[in-house]
Amino acid sequence: MASELGARQVRMVYLITYSQADSNVCGSREDFASKVLSAFRSSGIKVMHWVCSRENHQDGGHHYHMSVKLDQGRRWLRVKQTLEAEHNITVNFSSTHVNYYTAYKYVVKEDDNALYSPGHPDLGDCSPKSTAASRKRTGSSTLQTSTKIKRRKG
Repeated sequence: MASELGARQVRMVYLITYSQADSNVCGSREDFASKVLSAFRSSGIKVMHWVCSRENHQDGGHHYHMSVKLDQGRRWLRVKQTLEAEHNITVNFSSTHVNYYTAYKYVVKEDDNALYSPGHPDLGDCSPKSTAASRKRTGSSTLQTSTKIKRRKG
């Protein structure tokens, strides 16, 4: 499991998780993605690409994952605070991913109906050439793979 980032850490790629999601607060992938994107916008942060998935629990509950790629390195705390204040949604921001591709693969691993940002690149099944360089730059020795909204199978 990815660890929570420190409030002062700056990243261009984030994995956002809404555990034990309340269906009365977020009833769909579209709803969750819309609220997260709104929080980024109100914080003055531009999201370039994103993908959102829903994973069901055996007990009947569910959670959402969303991977976002920003236009530049940014802090996440204001977005988290906005989601809590405006929507009563508590999320976890984490990053064990060396680039957007690895975060994307994690998000879509179990959801055939994942939601994609408009113009989302087709990442398919091939690793980008920059993955090895990203791992070297971040010191990671392992590779983890396991506004209008549209659906696309990827």
